[in-house]
Amino acid sequence: MAVKCFDQAEFNLTVSLTFSNRKVSCRAMAMKEHYSMDMSKMEGVEAKFMMDDKEITETQNYKMKKGYFIKMTNLKKMDFKCLSCEVHAGEMMLGKAEQCRDEKENDKAKAKDNENWSWDN
Repeated sequence: MAVKCFDQAEFNLTVSLTFSNRKVSCRAMAMKEHYSMDMSKMEGVEAKFMMDDKEITETQNYKMKKGYFIKMTNLKKMDFKCLSCEVHAGEMMLGKAEQCRDEKENDKAKAKDNENWSWDN
């Protein structure tokens, strides 16, 4: 059996956050020399979900291709300004992402405006 060793211990981490009516996803992707790393096998690495700077205590799941996610009910009916997630290794924060409700609605409005655009306007 062959084992590939890396010259350096560093890896790149990108974090993004999306949400729908029933799910909040914190897509945390770790890459090392163009290889995806399974963060569930990294000891002490965990995600922390927050709604307006208050921690959400729902059960978390992790999938290598989708990242960390939590399931909620009627998220769009809840009163909040921003959702965020932080990825920690012990006390050290590795990455953070935030999605505010206004930003998401503005993105949808821009997409709708672009949909209705024509040369006649």
